Amino acid sequence: MIGNINREKLGAFLFLAFSLAYGYATLQIPMMEFSEDEPFTSRTMPYALALLGIAFSLLKLLIPDANREQQRLRLSLAGFAWKPTFALVVAMLVYGLIFGQLGFLIATVLFLMAGLWILGERRKWVIFASSVPVTAVFWLILTQLLDIYLSPGAIFESVSQ
Repeated sequence: MIGNINREKLGAFLFLAFSLAYGYATLQIPMMEFSEDEPFTSRTMPYALALLGIAFSLLKLLIPDANREQQRLRLSLAGFAWKPTFALVVAMLVYGLIFGQLGFLIATVLFLMAGLWILGERRKWVIFASSVPVTAVFWLILTQLLDIYLSPGAIFESVSQ
């Protein structure tokens, strides 16, 4: 403990400073002329992240310490399945990396198959029968109903040229 500030409060204060600086930097993001009146712009997500960071750090700073509650929280978190959680995070990162190359359809099917496998499903027909239709229906909704362009992927674009 440094003076009246413990390590966690100091961390929350530093995170508050970072979130405030991030929020200020968010306001510097240039916006396209045609998107200024849109509800979702290039500033929306960074601004939301800055506000969440500010809110959570203020909560951490203002809520009094409760060592007993923290110990109970640590004990309750000890029983979680951390390996599948981290495996899903890695699968999400790989999904983000392969999305541009393979496109929405193939990358999403592979991601869902990997996710189901990580979560313990071993029947291949269930994995296939649940990931392919879900991806196809979602693709139809996005492209046909909402008129959102989804890139077919660099591999297919190079083949079609």
